Amino acid sequence: MNERNAGACVLGAGSSISDVADYRSGVCDYGHDLDGWDRSFKFQRASFVAFAVPVAVMGAIALIAWPAGAVDLTKTNWSKTAANLALVTISTFLVAIVTEEGFFRGWLWGSLEKAGMKQGRVLIWSSIAFALWHISAVTLDPDFKPPTPQIPVYLCNAAVVGAVWGLLRAQSGSIIVTSLSHGLWNGMAYVLFGFGSHAGSLGIRKTAVFGPENGLLGLGLNLLFACLLWRLWQKRDEN
Repeated sequence: MNERNAGACVLGAGSSISDVADYRSGVCDYGHDLDGWDRSFKFQRASFVAFAVPVAVMGAIALIAWPAGAVDLTKTNWSKTAANLALVTISTFLVAIVTEEGFFRGWLWGSLEKAGMKQGRVLIWSSIAFALWHISAVTLDPDFKPPTPQIPVYLCNAAVVGAVWGLLRAQSGSIIVTSLSHGLWNGMAYVLFGFGSHAGSLGIRKTAVFGPENGLLGLGLNLLFACLLWRLWQKRDEN
């Protein structure tokens, strides 16, 4: 952080979350130095990707499910859907900063880096930890629990989505970016596609195939985006 620039602003989480005011690894200077502008550009680019991934994944699932006859809009209230989508997205964004994103892509990520672990391994272990964290949600919570055969797919998807957000964190240096994607993901997934045995606004009940979190199509698309982001990350390091 260049303290000479009065326009410096904090964009995300740093290496330690124990001191909430010290989000150092996400600090970005909006001064006149080129490094500050470069970081600002990376943050904006990562923010666009953070928004685009949930929209692309769930938009593709909906477009595939529609001609397959899996979508049922007969009971959909679009004004209520829009309100719920906004509510879940915003509330998840605000809460995730200090909970899941603050821990997995903030404190844990920074702690592993401080211990000397390379970023590739940090990405893998933080994603695995993120998936393990969700075991209780899909085994103990009766409202959220998917059908038992879908639990392994859900946990694999949690690791893959965690990797996507980890890659966004690595490229932007910010958990604000990952929280943005996390919020939009939850809003679209739970409002449009539902959770547990509850159908969402799209009326899709064949979640084993068309579920963004516990469906095979969702897992495949998330893997695709994770691979694309990984490749972009590797190209950045090569340059």
